[in-house]
Amino acid sequence: MGADFLHFLRCITPANDPFMAQVALDCKERTTFQDVELQVLSGGQACWWSMTGKPIFDDTGNYLGYIGTVADVSARKAAEQRITRLAHHDVMTGLLNRTKFTEHLNNCVARLERYGAPFSVLFLDLDQFKSVNDSRGHMVGDKLLAAVAKRITTAARDTDIVARLGGDEFAIILPNDCSPEGNASLAQRLIDLGWPSV
Repeated sequence: MGADFLHFLRCITPANDPFMAQVALDCKERTTFQDVELQVLSGGQACWWSMTGKPIFDDTGNYLGYIGTVADVSARKAAEQRITRLAHHDVMTGLLNRTKFTEHLNNCVARLERYGAPFSVLFLDLDQFKSVNDSRGHMVGDKLLAAVAKRITTAARDTDIVARLGGDEFAIILPNDCSPEGNASLAQRLIDLGWPSV
């Protein structure tokens, strides 16, 4: 494995990838690396490779290069990402779930206590949602929740943290913002969007 191979890897890995930097350092120092996982662009698609390499030397100790293996582990990585997403997101709406919301909330509280960083939390629930489920069925109720989630996300800023807490309850964390004006502005955007009909 020489400079040409390292150049090739640098061309297909994200810039400043720390794992790529580690492979380059190992090659420079002629040390073995094992099961290093790199995200690469292969055939126009993002993939993951697991690489193992070992320096080889001739009988007199002269460095000859590297031998090693490369395995495509994209399927495993995709499965891991799906599992992580399911653990952190509400399946029906795609929003963060209660567990992940609580984690973000705890982080905001910790920043407030340590640095005095302000934040706000807005809670939303749907009035008479039970009557929708009772009269129109759970399938329609689920579609309504998904549509509401999409509208909340549209109204929120990129820095806001939107979650479905369960049932018809949603919450938004506004990090670094506890002004009445900021809260009122978001609330007004939510009202102005209107709510989907079923």
